[in-house]
Amino acid sequence: MNILKKLHAKLNLHTHDDELIYSLVAQEVENGAILQGLWTKAHAFSDFDERKAKAYYIRHRAEQLTEHKEKIANYIKLQSELAQLESRLASSDQAESQSLKRQLQEAEEEISRIERVAEEAAQEAKDRARKLARTRRKWVAVASAVALPAIYLFLFFSGKKTLATGTTITLSCIAVLYLWYSWADAGIGPAYDARFRKRLELGIEEILSKADKLKSRQETLNRQGGNLEEKLQQIKLRAAELEYDLAPLFPYSISEVAL
Repeated sequence: MNILKKLHAKLNLHTHDDELIYSLVAQEVENGAILQGLWTKAHAFSDFDERKAKAYYIRHRAEQLTEHKEKIANYIKLQSELAQLESRLASSDQAESQSLKRQLQEAEEEISRIERVAEEAAQEAKDRARKLARTRRKWVAVASAVALPAIYLFLFFSGKKTLATGTTITLSCIAVLYLWYSWADAGIGPAYDARFRKRLELGIEEILSKADKLKSRQETLNRQGGNLEEKLQQIKLRAAELEYDLAPLFPYSISEVAL
């Protein structure tokens, strides 16, 4: 922390800019951050009397800084705002944010577990449906192999040759379509129903709703943090501009003088 940054803590104690300037000069002298040219001149004009030289230096250094006291005060105020914002960012809703992340992770893990269980139930239902479909197809195939020739022969010998042919073809087409459809659709419907029932049974709707609310709150906290970050960057930019303007007054770096 540098001299100007540390002085922001004293702004509440000082109501006059002059007091602020003399506080700054005092801290410069205390930390050895002095202008060598002015310090030498002070000794020369005070016959190298240490006390007089120090008083001379403080008086003339204060006069230099007083001409820029408004910028110095603004810079110190910006440092105070920066400290407050950084503190808010460090602690702003951190506990709630961590709690939200933990709850959201638990909700997502529970959703994944439910989906796995539901998928297992769907697969079991699909396997049962396919097994049943295979049995039905076998019986349809057997029945078709027996019934179709019998129907054809019955109609043929009854003198209804055209009807026999048409009926046989029609029934054959129906049997083929049934076999194809039962093969293509085997297990899809039951699997969907089993998955849907299992998800409802395990309460996935409530968990999904809870996860949505957690995500919404987390997004709100992220937006708030983003606004603070944006404001922090703006203040840093203004402080950097002032620091650049004040740099000629401080041959040492006003950002690096350690107290």
